[in-house]
Amino acid sequence: MLRPADNPFAAQRIDAMRYELRGMRWDDLLARLERLNRRAAIIGPHGSGKTTLMEALGHRLASDGWDIRLHRLRRDDRVVPRTFTAWLAPATILLLDSAGCLGPAGWLALLRRSAGAGGLIVTAHRRMLLPTLIRTSVDAPMMARLVERLVGGPSPWSAGELAAMLRARQGNARQVLRDLYDRCARSSMTAV
Repeated sequence: MLRPADNPFAAQRIDAMRYELRGMRWDDLLARLERLNRRAAIIGPHGSGKTTLMEALGHRLASDGWDIRLHRLRRDDRVVPRTFTAWLAPATILLLDSAGCLGPAGWLALLRRSAGAGGLIVTAHRRMLLPTLIRTSVDAPMMARLVERLVGGPSPWSAGELAAMLRARQGNARQVLRDLYDRCARSSMTAV
């Protein structure tokens, strides 16, 4: 029987994956961020890698000497906690995940309170009050590469099957990976 931790689609394995930039190098993305004065949004649908990209970007910025402060909003949050924007310095870059949860008053407060920071990068499903740094999406070839990386070799599912799963989940790679976790768990149970 396959232990949950041994499932190739276990959460800890997925969380350990790095974001794959398409059509751009990291240096290009960082240069674009600089041109936007380090105030920008990562835009994309659910499960398209926004959070993973923001975390990777945060690691790169931290290695360049920036003080990174990350906060994830929950679905019912309408404002950012004051502690997130307290004691800001020009060397601090704020990373705010799920900024689309903010209401208009929350956005205005965030923009006002983050003025002393060296940057503000948010994730959202649609364009907000910041310029777009990059749009994320997952296509069928990328989904196939993700699966191959997780299983450590050729995918047990055809490119067509993975494309159909991705379409059924409206481009949400996270949901497809959860479905694959369930399929692996079920197939190991029936093999016993």
